[in-house]
Amino acid sequence: MLTTPARGTRDISRVMAEFIVGLKAGEIPSDAVAVAERGTVDYFTVAIAGSIEPGMTALVKYVDRIYAGGVDLLLTGAKKAAEAAAMV
Repeated sequence: MLTTPARGTRDISRVMAEFIVGLKAGEIPSDAVAVAERGTVDYFTVAIAGSIEPGMTALVKYVDRIYAGGVDLLLTGAKKAAEAAAMV
């Protein structure tokens, strides 16, 4: 059983990363691959469509005022702080 790192056990992120690194493509059920593909396509189509919505423009302006520098936004390449990039 996994517990918190404070109790001396491994971090859940490390456990997940080790599992993923050791996973072979043939071990993933085809149903799971299909769901992951569908989810990925859905994410990008919604992100692209939403990127031109008026609400997104307002959110990006807000983020520009509040946060500085950081990571690149997916569709625009603009730099934002990681927590701000997660919002847009």
